[in-house]
Amino acid sequence: MFKFFDVTKDNPIKFNLFTINQLSLYHYTTKSALEGIVRNSCFWVTRSDFLNDKSEIIYFKKVLELTIQNLIDLWSRYENKFETEGILYNQIVDYLKYFCGKYENILNERDYNIFILSLSENGSSEYLFKNYSKGNGCIIELNTKDFLQIEKIETGSSNLGNISFFTSAKVIYDIKQQVKIFQTDIQNIYEKVFYTLKRKRIKNINQEIYNQIFNEVMQLLLLKIHTYSQFFKDKEFEQEEEYRVAFVIAKSEEKRIVRHRTTDNGLVPFIEFKFDIDKSIKSIRMR
Repeated sequence: MFKFFDVTKDNPIKFNLFTINQLSLYHYTTKSALEGIVRNSCFWVTRSDFLNDKSEIIYFKKVLELTIQNLIDLWSRYENKFETEGILYNQIVDYLKYFCGKYENILNERDYNIFILSLSENGSSEYLFKNYSKGNGCIIELNTKDFLQIEKIETGSSNLGNISFFTSAKVIYDIKQQVKIFQTDIQNIYEKVFYTLKRKRIKNINQEIYNQIFNEVMQLLLLKIHTYSQFFKDKEFEQEEEYRVAFVIAKSEEKRIVRHRTTDNGLVPFIEFKFDIDKSIKSIRMR
């Protein structure tokens, strides 16, 4: 429960990501995988740290490093304000430095995992066909409006249950834009704290109040980092024109929800995302 941030069902935490505005999205896959998708009316959604490109996991560290430097350079904007503001600003920067140094370890310590369904805005990409269809597959064209109206995710006949949230958005490949988005969010969080203090007429900030403020700021920053890290990728992958659907699943739910498939690299965890084939699939092109 947040005290200093007004987070409710009607006022959720916002992410500066971009949703789709075209009628179709595309999924590249093999012919054998297509058979399972059609037969079971579902996609297998892979855990993010088991995706094909392992460099994705640590890419966001570059964004963190550049953001930290920008925040340090911006310190003059806040250094003349009252003492508590300066302390909090410095602690946010120090926390981001700590997080950056322990990035992979902290990611592993979170109490949830993120599962990613990869789609594309490009329905005629030779690059994607070669890499994801293995040169002998198909392209599934999806009706964007129906497919992305995700009201519940099922595994078999039971509801998945404790999904912290899901979100879908375009992948961003421009690192300057990525840094701007994340930095703006940090500054908004920071300034929101002091707006709330003034609105609630809290003038005397004791250690208990300060600790609660700091803990809430850290929770929001962690959620922002974990989410943005799924939608920020290196520019070298720009030709994928990827659109992602991300599901956040509590680890406490995984025994009931998560299944595993066997690959050359071992067991890969996934969840089943069931959908209405008749409404969602517009066409299937075989190659």
